[in-house]
Amino acid sequence: MVVFGIMMPLLRGRAARFPWCDERAGRESTPCAPRRWPAGGRYAVLELNEAPGYRTPPHVHPGMDESFYVLEGTLELEVGGTTHTLAAGSYVHIPRGTPHAQGSADDLPVKLLTTFTPGGFEAFFLDRVELARTVRRGDEEFLPRMMDVVHRHGAWLQPAQ
Repeated sequence: MVVFGIMMPLLRGRAARFPWCDERAGRESTPCAPRRWPAGGRYAVLELNEAPGYRTPPHVHPGMDESFYVLEGTLELEVGGTTHTLAAGSYVHIPRGTPHAQGSADDLPVKLLTTFTPGGFEAFFLDRVELARTVRRGDEEFLPRMMDVVHRHGAWLQPAQ
């Protein structure tokens, strides 16, 4: 069952910076996770900045739950054929195996606090940051290289059926 709500953020601990994100954080097209809170693999918490107009393809995470807390902007989330628009302060929990797609709902970036249970999927975002250093979204070589990143993390991320 997908759970929606509004919550106040509570997070203790020290954030670890992902490499290269600080220098790119002010750019609109930054597809990176500038902070993560390590938790010994039990879960991972990432702060994500998604570009205006960016949307993931429909996908599932067969081995992990995913939650979003919208910090800034508006997140558009499609679950079960229904599109939900989530403003800053909104929270959603997506159980493992639930097909979904998400992205910025408008021409503004969206900043999310994302939790994965168990942890491990944060490695996908490290690879995504590395990709962003060498090729821009929209370039001819972006999609094939992004699919390589997706396939490397196939145990965590699969296309929705």
